[in-house]
Amino acid sequence: MPRTFHCNMMGPRSRETSGNNKRFLWRKAMQRPISICIAVTLTTGLIPSTSGANEQGCRLRPPESVKAALLSRPIKVDGTVPYEEQVQHPAFDEVVTNSGVLYVSQNDTLIKRQMAPVFEELEIGSEFLIVRRANKTARHPIPDRLSIFLSVLRSIILATSEKIDPSYSKQFDVNSNGWSVALNASSKKKETIVLLGCGAVLEAIHISTKNGQRRRLRLLGQ
Repeated sequence: MPRTFHCNMMGPRSRETSGNNKRFLWRKAMQRPISICIAVTLTTGLIPSTSGANEQGCRLRPPESVKAALLSRPIKVDGTVPYEEQVQHPAFDEVVTNSGVLYVSQNDTLIKRQMAPVFEELEIGSEFLIVRRANKTARHPIPDRLSIFLSVLRSIILATSEKIDPSYSKQFDVNSNGWSVALNASSKKKETIVLLGCGAVLEAIHISTKNGQRRRLRLLGQ
């Protein structure tokens, strides 16, 4: 059973360890003051569409092209997109989970509001991140290792997918579970973002990272 946590991606990268210290260090890393939780799933290449959110099959007509697929949107509930994200670092055994909502602010920034297990709000601009937690606010430039994912996530939720960098290679796949689009930046060959959906609905976003973290963002409006 996945366990909940207060996730962290702004802290130091985990160092290898062994034995019972793994779980202790993982939990300590989750308690760093500045945290960003991004949904990612590790792949050895591209993530197959069978690993998407819709594993019971999709009966809706898929998009006719990559361009049409990139215009797909998650279902909103009262103006927000509910999400669940799972994280597993290669150095640790536990899968940890948190949940909340995504929505667009009045300033056209993306807000990721984590509701469980603890409250934390992340505001994502085009060049900055603002983290609000425990009556504290911190502003940071977007880390290079998160720039591709955050730019794509903002484009999708803000309905500006046409602004996704045209230099990204795009691989479009369709099967009985739905469709997937794999985006890869040639400058970062080991980082791949995969969008998964059914019909015109985007259901999940995966990203593979260089350090081997396994993360997945499921969009739960459907």
